Amino acid sequence: MFGQDFDDYIGESDCEENLSEHPNTEKRRLIRRKCSISHRRQGVSAHGGGSACSTRRLVFNVSGTRFVVWEDQLDKFPRTLLGSACHRLVFYCQETEEYTFDRCPKVFKHILMYYNTGVLHFSNEVCLRTFIDDADFFGISPDQSLCSCCYDRFVDSKLCLRCPVVDNDISSSSTSLSSSSVRKKMWKVFHDLSSSVYGHAFSLVVGFFITVAVITNIVETISCNSRHKMSCGEAYPWIFECIDTACVVIFTIEFSLLFVSAPNKCDFFKNIMTFVDLMAILPFYLSLVAGKNDSITPLFRSFRGFRILRLGASTHRLQLLLMTLRECISQLLDILFAMLLFVVVGATLLFYVENSSATEGFSSIPDVFWYVLVTMMSVGYGDAVPQTTIGMILGGLCSIFGVILVAIPLTIIGTTFSRVCKKTQVRQT
Repeated sequence: MFGQDFDDYIGESDCEENLSEHPNTEKRRLIRRKCSISHRRQGVSAHGGGSACSTRRLVFNVSGTRFVVWEDQLDKFPRTLLGSACHRLVFYCQETEEYTFDRCPKVFKHILMYYNTGVLHFSNEVCLRTFIDDADFFGISPDQSLCSCCYDRFVDSKLCLRCPVVDNDISSSSTSLSSSSVRKKMWKVFHDLSSSVYGHAFSLVVGFFITVAVITNIVETISCNSRHKMSCGEAYPWIFECIDTACVVIFTIEFSLLFVSAPNKCDFFKNIMTFVDLMAILPFYLSLVAGKNDSITPLFRSFRGFRILRLGASTHRLQLLLMTLRECISQLLDILFAMLLFVVVGATLLFYVENSSATEGFSSIPDVFWYVLVTMMSVGYGDAVPQTTIGMILGGLCSIFGVILVAIPLTIIGTTFSRVCKKTQVRQT
């Protein structure tokens, strides 16, 4: 007995006894493995081969890299590819007695770690698309199985992967144009300002006329004749009309050149900056067609405010801000929906609380909407206030809840803006 190993001395009855004494799953699995090794050694020494063990070692050949795993590790997740014996049998090779997968070995080691620890880890050494594809192939959802230490990094990588590059090209189809194409050169001059001196000069000229148009729109409303109480636009109409005409002509030329040089006309009109350009140009031509009409002319003049957006459209920071809002629009809509629910519930409670007392309450629930909304936004005009004690408490809760709702979008927008800026800097370098 003293000449035998300890593993050979352990019998099957001892294994069953030890398994019953250890309710812990991990300890039971370790004892089962020890018994499996003992039975295998006994079978080999007594019969020259074969074993009655229930736990086997499985060999996985993943693109030439071999991994050895205990079978009971995979049994913890039977709904996955490796955890299901019938599913993984499709990839079993009888000649080599191993399972063969044409997958990334670096991702597979994280897959095996998932079966061992129950959580999935994400590494920057592998491509994000490869990691997601391999995880889906083995039946593991990264969104549900990722560890908390890697989840934020994984989400940021996914957002950066989906985040459109702050590139001045609207469509990648411009690469289909030949290098000697005039349209491609025009498009590059108008959008890639650092590529040529002409593009930078063109941007300065357009920016100058945009600034002149905005300043002119402001100055013409200032009073120039205090005696007759006339504005500068009414006192000197021909001056402002000439300036406005010259600015619109420059804007029209710019829009025409952009339209002609656009690689994809559909994508060009889908761009929000194209809409801004049209709103800065069309009112001028519509006013020429409609003539001087006292009811329509002020409406057309009000659209001149879009010209200030033309100045911002040529700035890189505004493009980053627009892309940030587009990235987090779903989260902002969720918060807006939550605010709408709270406004409806708060207005309903305040209406019945205030009208149940002898004091004069609100006239209707939509009338309370205004009070709840300005209270949540921390404005508080004071034109409508609750009179009862319970109404004041509800008003205070509206104010607290409003502060929380206003703080959440600021955090979301700030985080998304930082991520978009980082993504842009990486692409530019």
